[in-house]
Amino acid sequence: MKPTLVSLALVAALSACTQPADQKIEQKQVEVKAIEAADSLVTQTNQYQAMLDKFMPVDMTTDLSNLSEIDRKVLQKLIEVADILDDVYLRQTYENNALIRAEIENSSLENKATILSLYDLHYGPWDTLEGDKLNSKIASIPTDIKPNYPQI
Repeated sequence: MKPTLVSLALVAALSACTQPADQKIEQKQVEVKAIEAADSLVTQTNQYQAMLDKFMPVDMTTDLSNLSEIDRKVLQKLIEVADILDDVYLRQTYENNALIRAEIENSSLENKATILSLYDLHYGPWDTLEGDKLNSKIASIPTDIKPNYPQI
C-alpha cells in the first residue's frame, strides 16, 4: 500500500474519533463514493485502452527512388486528397461527428486522448469491430442512429 493511502486512512480514522455519529456516517458515504468514482474511472480507462489495443500500428514504407519527379508530386497530391476524404467520410458517417469530436477534445476527461484515438479510428462513437455498436460512453447520441456508410 502506498504511504499516502496509509496516511489518508490514518487521518480519516483519527478524525472519525472526534465526530458525531451522523458526521461519521456521512463522511464514510463520501469516502465510499470517492472510491467508487476512482474505481469507475480506472475501469473505463482500462476498457478504452483494451478497445484501442485491438489495433496494431503499422509503419508503411516504400522505396520512392525509382519514381520520377512528376510521380512524386502525384503521390503527394493523392496523400492530400486522402486527408480531405477522411474529413468527408467523417461527416458522411454521421453529420454531427465533427461537433462531437470537438466536444470531446475540449472536455476535461481524464482519458480524453484514448477516447479521441478510438473516435478517430472508428470515425465516430461506434465500435466498427463490434458490428457498429454505439459506445454511449464516448458520445451520447440516440441509440437508433447508425453510421451512414456509403453504398457501393
